[in-house]
Amino acid sequence: MKILLLLLLIPQLTFAIKFEQTDDLAAFTNTSGNKLVTNLYQVRDKNLERFNLEIKPWKGYHWPIALGLLANRYNDPNFFQQATWRFYHDQFIQNQPEALIAEGKINQLSPAEKYDLLIGDDNFSLTKKMWEAGEGEMERVGKITRWAGISHGVSLASMNMPMPKNPVKIWSVGKKYLITFSPDDLKALGALLWGPGAFNASTLGQRCAENTPARDNNGRPNSSECFDVHPAKFHLALINYLGVKKKPFYFDGSFNASIWHYPALGYEFKYFNPRKPQWQEPLKNAIIAKKHLRNDRFAMYREDKVKYIVGVQAKILFNPYRLPNREINSNNPRVNVYRYDLELDADHNIIGGEWYSTRRPDFIWHPPKGFKPKTPIDSQMSGNWSPTKRLLSAKWAKSAKEASARGVVTPKIVNVLFNLSNKGLNGYQTR
Repeated sequence: MKILLLLLLIPQLTFAIKFEQTDDLAAFTNTSGNKLVTNLYQVRDKNLERFNLEIKPWKGYHWPIALGLLANRYNDPNFFQQATWRFYHDQFIQNQPEALIAEGKINQLSPAEKYDLLIGDDNFSLTKKMWEAGEGEMERVGKITRWAGISHGVSLASMNMPMPKNPVKIWSVGKKYLITFSPDDLKALGALLWGPGAFNASTLGQRCAENTPARDNNGRPNSSECFDVHPAKFHLALINYLGVKKKPFYFDGSFNASIWHYPALGYEFKYFNPRKPQWQEPLKNAIIAKKHLRNDRFAMYREDKVKYIVGVQAKILFNPYRLPNREINSNNPRVNVYRYDLELDADHNIIGGEWYSTRRPDFIWHPPKGFKPKTPIDSQMSGNWSPTKRLLSAKWAKSAKEASARGVVTPKIVNVLFNLSNKGLNGYQTR
């Protein structure tokens, strides 16, 4: 089994998701081989040609390293979106959080700074870890790409945490500062909560690290790494994981060296005859015998057991990103359209295929069943916190500071803040 680290690993943080590149569809879908739905007509009979998940995730931001990750002061009017990491870091050095706090500008602090303030971390350990991530990248490669961030964390959090709907006012430990966490502050903390977790993700396909991969005369990438996820396995994963199991998977929505993780929320298939690309009904009209498909540019790649070919247009529903302070409660999805053909055996079972779209997912993945983020200090935080009845305890705050020194936030605190926001509640207000 080949293990690939496909995410950007940030030395200062514990971003260590391993992708098991098996390309085993049964393993990916956690379905025994004889129970996989692979027959084209069976897909129609079982009403699996379209499906939408009932869950509606919230939109979030990928919090790029180039802007300081969660140290991004997006509410500060002096914090421009198009400058360099060095500019933003210099702004932080010249305008320390203590100065903004003294001026009564707590609302202009970054999500990381507000979290540090909440737990009473005078060293602003989490904030500094965010900046250290950029320093590590600058030292390692001399630049920071704008796409590099925690898009995987945003995708996972948006599918597993309630939507932050309202600002949350809450006192810091010891009732020193009254802090307002906006929905975007909380989404950032949720993304960081789910981002650094270490787990073995199941995948199909692999990352193409080239922006313009070399292709043969038929338009096929020369490198196997840039063939991306196989179209037949992509198609069957949609059917058997989303459609049958009603579970989301995540996909790299870019077609080049960048990585953008999105949750796949639904799909819809239309069929066409590869010889004349028009929508065909009944389904049999879209299927052509391989021997009758003239001028097939992929003929040299098709195996002898392939008897029929059908063209497919797949519309994939996914959740996009958005900048902070935009459409706070909007969760309208977007659609990507992919075209490919499927190769069928004599019984119309799907056994292969070829991509027509050059813009297609590099790889798809999902975490292990039941995965929840955790930190090494979680066991120290015994008991529960009722935030509407009492302040954050000094004991919990101490443990949270230990986690912050490692660049992570604690599930117990972040989950409490999310629940308050979703229910429209504030923290305990002493008289």
